[in-house]
Amino acid sequence: MGVTVENSSAQSLGNRIGNPLWDFSMHVYSQPEIAKKSLALQNEYNANVNIILWCCWLDSEGLYLPVAWMDEVLISIDTVSMQTVAKLREVRRALLQTGSFTKVQAQHIKKHILKAELLVEKLLLQRLEDLTWKFLLSQDNPQGGDKTAQNIDLFYYLDFIGVPNARANSALMLGACRREMPVPVATNLNAPV
Repeated sequence: MGVTVENSSAQSLGNRIGNPLWDFSMHVYSQPEIAKKSLALQNEYNANVNIILWCCWLDSEGLYLPVAWMDEVLISIDTVSMQTVAKLREVRRALLQTGSFTKVQAQHIKKHILKAELLVEKLLLQRLEDLTWKFLLSQDNPQGGDKTAQNIDLFYYLDFIGVPNARANSALMLGACRREMPVPVATNLNAPV
């Protein structure tokens, strides 16, 4: 098992301040094209949006993690997500159908459930980021690895869960994410002031 890190070292990635995966996810998911495609994959194929965003983030950071680690990701993230976020989502969707609450009451409850969903999503993304650093730092040579080998990426994940045309869907999502990422500061030093 090897890991390849492009554009930065595992050490500098692990020393970043804040939550880079959360920040990335909030930025790209705020784009209607990405949110729409992510939700379509979730609704049609039970894809986990957090894992989709994580795969896009791995791509944006040039991180290559061996597919052998996918089981731990699915157990740590997808299983927990199904037991928490999916259930909160079901409750939120059922609120208006019950007829037990006024529209205003249902909207108030829905707002609080959405906050709980968002909190769990944030914690799951933090867990994915923590797993990434754990995977990277568990290697004898975090710079080593083989980026041409089978690695965790969006195509692998979508194909793994049985999404038809996984390669095309992956290419569309990654392309949209890449278009939405800000220009790195280092490459913008010569920009006119």
